[in-house]
Formats: sequence, structure tokens, C-alpha cells
Amino acid sequence: LERRVHKYSCALVVRNPKKKMGTVTGDMAKGRRGSWKLLRSTSSPTPAVTTFVSLPLGTEDGGPPLRLLVLKPKTGKTHQIRVAMKSLGAPVLGDLRYGAALEVEERLYLHACAIRMPALP
Repeated sequence: LERRVHKYSCALVVRNPKKKMGTVTGDMAKGRRGSWKLLRSTSSPTPAVTTFVSLPLGTEDGGPPLRLLVLKPKTGKTHQIRVAMKSLGAPVLGDLRYGAALEVEERLYLHACAIRMPALP
């Protein structure tokens, strides 16, 4: 089955991810208190797959350096992007569930930024 709709998300992070671009793949399992965790296995019929690229943004008002991540989830699992970023050591800024020990922000800095669909006949 070919996927015809392509979704892209943008996120801000404070920590540098383990790699600047690539793919995060793995099964997802329920964790504690409604959280999810990424497993190293890919034995389920549809493991979570997210591709990403990381770009430096610099600092603002003397704060920590920010990075912009452009992410493309290839599957649609619950919390998939947030779990993938946590697994790379760079949780999304403002994510209280998957990055509570980091900077506390008033909101989550993860947004849909583009969608591509085929033209109608």
C-alpha cells in the first residue's frame, strides 16, 4: 500500500540529538502513566518510523542554543515524534511528559509545518 499523503512536523529542542539526521525505527510499548517507550525491536507488523533532520538556530536572549528539527513520521503512532526525540536524547522543548527535567516552557514546541497531497484528477 503506497502512502500518498506526506506530513511534516517542526520541533524546537535545547539538547543536541545523538545524530544530526537519520531515521528512528522501533516498536512502541505502553509505559507508565500514559507514556510510551521506544523499543529496539522491530517485530511488530508496523514499527514506528520517523525520519528527521536537525538544524542549528543559535541562542535567544542569552538562553541555551536552540535546534530546529524537521520530522517526517512514516507511521502514525501515538506520541511517535515525542518518543523518537526522547530516544535521541533531545526531547521537544516544553514536553512535560517526555522531557520534564529540561527547560519548563508554557507550551509544547511541536507543530505540523507542511502536508503534501497528490493533485485531484
